[in-house]
Order: sequence, then C-alpha cells, then structure tokens
Amino acid sequence: MTQEIAVPEIASDIANSHARSVVHRLIDTNYRLPDEIRDDILALGQAAVPALLEIFEDALATSPAGGWGPTHAAQLLGELHAAAAVEPMLRVLAGTEAHDRLHDKIIQVLPELGAAVTEPAIRAFADSADPTFRYSLSAVLAECQIHDDRIFEILIDQLRREPSLGAGNLAPGDLRRPTRHPASARSPRPVHDRRECEPVGQSRAHRAARSDRGAGRHADPRATAQVSSRSRAG
Repeated sequence: MTQEIAVPEIASDIANSHARSVVHRLIDTNYRLPDEIRDDILALGQAAVPALLEIFEDALATSPAGGWGPTHAAQLLGELHAAAAVEPMLRVLAGTEAHDRLHDKIIQVLPELGAAVTEPAIRAFADSADPTFRYSLSAVLAECQIHDDRIFEILIDQLRREPSLGAGNLAPGDLRRPTRHPASARSPRPVHDRRECEPVGQSRAHRAARSDRGAGRHADPRATAQVSSRSRAG
C-alpha cells in the first residue's frame, strides 16, 4: 500500500523537477528569447506555471528587476493564459517602477488573461493610494475592453486627475457609459508571438503619449502640396 502511494508522488516530483529545469533556462537569456527555449516551456503547458511564477516573482528580490528572465516569464504566463498569474502580476506591478521593462510588460500581458483580471485589478485600484500603480491599473483595465460601470468610473477618475494621460485610456467608444456584461462572457484575447521583449509600452496611454509627442513633426505631404497649390493659384 505504501509503495502504491509513493509511486505517483515520485512521478510527480520527477515531472516538477523536469519542468523547473526547463523553465530555469530563462534565467540566462537576454532580450531575445530563443525559439527552442520558448517552445520547450510552452510544451509543458500548465506544468510550467509554478516555475515561471517562481522566476517572475523573484524580480522583486533582485536589482535591477532580475535581468530578462522575469520579463520572459511574464510573457510566457500570458501565452499560457495562466489565471494563477493574475495576483502575482498585480503584486509585482505594485512593486516596480513605471520605467521598468517588467512593469511595462505586465501592463501588456495582464489584459491577455481576460476576465480573470477584472475583479482583482478593481480591488487593487480601490485599495491603493499610489498614483503610479493606480494609473497602471487603469491602463490594464482599459485594455481588457470589458464593459463594466466600475471600470468606466475608474477611467473617468483618471481622466479628471491626469487629463493628458487619462485620455489615452479612453477610446472614442468608451466615452459613453457602457452596459455591464458578465465578466465570464469575454474569453481571453489571443496573445501575439513576442519573442523580443522590448521595454517600450504598448498600452493605449503609451501610444497616445507617443502620438502627442510626434504631432506636428510629421506633416502629411499631400496636405502640404494642396496648401502650396492654393497659394500659387491665389
């Protein structure tokens, strides 16, 4: 009887050890994740999640934020649609600075986890007084694209506090009060293949800020030609 119980436990330990050894290859990677490592980790499926979370959460104990390993771990957790990663990601988001590449990667990845993000992110927003963390959470909730009155109020609150930043989280369709839909009605959006983890943000707010900075520098050549033609005609 003892032997029958021990065999599954041993098999489980071996499987966990194998998954850990495969995932821990992330520690020595640079900004580009090799295809072989990525494919080997994704082939493990959900068995890779505990080891990925171990590397990911270790970022808070290292400086700078654990090299590229935690950033790649965050990306892979998103590709695996690991709902167990939501709370750890929120903790690391709160513990990192806005300019950290891992902070930015979390903002990109959390919306890919779908409806599982909504309630924890709304609670974290309500419980925090940190303006940077609250803004990051509003960017995550905006990218989730879930119609919920509470999210709408958060985005409007951010717009009042920081108009130039808050506007980036509101698409034209968000400016009317949405009807609340069950969070379970939305399935996770597909994750794009991002082997290169760049430290540049992809949230609406980041894109809007870059767009604002670029406004006026790149005039439309067709518009310029039309103005010149009218001037000559006059």
